[in-house]
Amino acid sequence: MKAEEKAPVDTILAGGPLCGRGAAGRRQPRPRGQDPAHAHESDALYAIITQVTKGATGRRAAIARRRRCHLRIVSLTCSNTELLWALGATDLLVGVDNHSDFPPAALAGLPRVGKDLDVDADAVAALRPDLVLGSLTVPGHEKVIARLAEKRLNLLVTAPTSGAHVARDLRWLGGLLGRAAAGEAAAQALEAALRPDPAAASGPRVLIEWWPRPCIAAGAQSWVNEVLAAAGCQNAALDAIPESSRAVSLDEVMAMGAEVLALSWCGVPDHKVNPAKVLGRAGWAAVPAVRDGRVGAISEAFLGRPGPRLAEGVRLLRALAHGGRAPTSGTDFPDPIPST
Repeated sequence: MKAEEKAPVDTILAGGPLCGRGAAGRRQPRPRGQDPAHAHESDALYAIITQVTKGATGRRAAIARRRRCHLRIVSLTCSNTELLWALGATDLLVGVDNHSDFPPAALAGLPRVGKDLDVDADAVAALRPDLVLGSLTVPGHEKVIARLAEKRLNLLVTAPTSGAHVARDLRWLGGLLGRAAAGEAAAQALEAALRPDPAAASGPRVLIEWWPRPCIAAGAQSWVNEVLAAAGCQNAALDAIPESSRAVSLDEVMAMGAEVLALSWCGVPDHKVNPAKVLGRAGWAAVPAVRDGRVGAISEAFLGRPGPRLAEGVRLLRALAHGGRAPTSGTDFPDPIPST
């Protein structure tokens, strides 16, 4: 196989046939319609446990099989569910995890297979999926993937650490599902939304808090850095946290000099994220963001999920960092471009 035909970086070799015909145990070639320039943008794990296409002839056969059997997909994370939404492919879903909540109308009535860290492998298998979408952006989800692999299910596991990776995932998944045009359009829209603001280098220093006790903050290997840059901001934890995220002490927070604190608590209902509690934290009064009252909540749906709605996160962060408070997030999102 030519180098340009390989899937992005790593491919785990296991799984069963797609729609009863795919050959498992081989590397996944790049679907037609994906720009070669985007095929190798990262070294993040992108595991595809199935063979769906093999050159142009194989792709046509795979699409024909998909149309005949109506590809059945189970999504195990909110971010992947929203990737399907951006591709106009939520009609292929036959089950989702308990946390997926967008788009609500498309998910209404779908079987739920458990929380992202406690997925019922038997329930997933009972849905007879042709493809299961997982993500290693959820710490501990690798154990779920291992249980599903034992069921010989076709698994596609994403692990984006940047906005560029999310755009890549949109293109790759769009090509895989025969919706390359929708994938390209969604990827370009996200790339435009994440275009860096030239003023970011001198913008306010923002600390993104994923969890309150202990304070877990977003670091250098996180997609939020592009969201921050697009919003004209800097990541206050960029130098202190070289990884994607970790718990930080009060001394570390003080050293970061965060001028704005954005609360985006993962897995916590929006109405329970209360900035007033942070303003009253013991010892935090000298943190610039707390001292100046520049603390706001932004739903993790727009910062914590590596998907197309990061674009809304840019708007919300800009409003918080430059306007003093986070506005109510919009509920009207454009319909995904229909597949061709």
